[in-house]
Amino acid sequence: MKMTLLNDPDHVKIKIKKDSWNFGKASDQMLKNKERIDIEKNENYILEELPLLPRSSNCYIYRVPQRLRQENEKAYAPQVVSIDPFHHGKQHLKSMEKEKQRYLKEFLEWTGAKLEDLLNLITEKEQQLRSCYAEEIEFDREEFVEMILVDATFIIEVLLRSQF
Repeated sequence: MKMTLLNDPDHVKIKIKKDSWNFGKASDQMLKNKERIDIEKNENYILEELPLLPRSSNCYIYRVPQRLRQENEKAYAPQVVSIDPFHHGKQHLKSMEKEKQRYLKEFLEWTGAKLEDLLNLITEKEQQLRSCYAEEIEFDREEFVEMILVDATFIIEVLLRSQF
C-alpha cells in the first residue's frame, strides 16, 4: 500500500494506492506466511529498539527507532506536513504551517466554535496529552497547546474534505 499526499492551493488530499497481486491460491498462502514472518521479524526488531518507558501506561506515541531510520531516513521523516511535536517547526515544512492555520480558521467559521474555548479545552488536557509521548516534549504550554489545536483541526478538516 502506498500513500501520497497531494497538495494544491484549494485542497489537501491523501491518495492511497493498494498494490495487488494475483499469484493463485498456493502462492497467496505463501505470501500470507511470508507477511506473517516479516511482521513477526519487524515486531521483534521494533520491540528491541524501544526504550523502557516509566512515564505512563498511556504512552503510545514514539519516535521511529534510529536503526530503522538509518535504512531510509526519508521514509520516516515528513516531506510536506508535520503533525506532531517531533518535526514541528522544521524549515522545509513551514509553508504547510500557513495552510494549517487557514484550515483552523475555516474550521472555526464552519463549526461556530470559539478559539478561546478550544484552547481552554486543550489546556485542561495538556498533561494527559503530553503523557501520550514516549519522550519529554520541550515546548512551553502555549506553544504545545497551539500546536495540538492547529494539528487536530487540520486532521479533522482533511478528513471531512475528503468525504464531502
